[in-house]
Amino acid sequence: MKRFLFSALYQEAKVIGFDLDGTLYDDFDFISRVYREIVEKAGGGPGRREEMMDFMLLRWLEKGSSYPFIFRETQEKYGLRPDFVEKALMVYRNNSPSLNLSPRVKFLLHRIKKDGKGLFLVTDGNEKLQQKKVETLGIHDCFDLVIFTKDHPKPDPVHKERIIKEFSCTPGEIVYIGDREIDKGFAENCGFKFVYSKWHVFGGDKP
Repeated sequence: MKRFLFSALYQEAKVIGFDLDGTLYDDFDFISRVYREIVEKAGGGPGRREEMMDFMLLRWLEKGSSYPFIFRETQEKYGLRPDFVEKALMVYRNNSPSLNLSPRVKFLLHRIKKDGKGLFLVTDGNEKLQQKKVETLGIHDCFDLVIFTKDHPKPDPVHKERIIKEFSCTPGEIVYIGDREIDKGFAENCGFKFVYSKWHVFGGDKP
């Protein structure tokens, strides 16, 4: 985190934007709990459930949270009933997430605001679920602008003009922070600078 806060990139930026899942909080805990609930409702013995869990989590780790075919692939691999995908999506979208914001992230958001920089959040995925996550984390008021991408998921740059208008700035004055290639694509399509969250911002080691 200190590398980012004291970097020239941060000092020159007028506005800082964030992704949500995997950036502001560790989404592996959330995903694993939801997948556990899904496989328990899918039937089969305990051994089968563990195998299904491993398969789903490995696909999620490999493909990322925006990959839309994990439930379909699980249904096909394990010969599950035809309505498995529909029920899995229902469990996923209606989940009541139990999430926590780390002290490190809280401090970072506070520091950015104190430094007088604009703050925005852009997150894709199911809007109802993403709104629940923002509410549970208690971060809505931390941001000057929160965008749920709805029908224009990242990396679609359709939200660029809204961000620029909100902060009266140029694309080059904006830094967007995320954990996935799709976040990088969004930033590049908009002309924003991009930072990978896991090592540059929150203190992890660069791979």
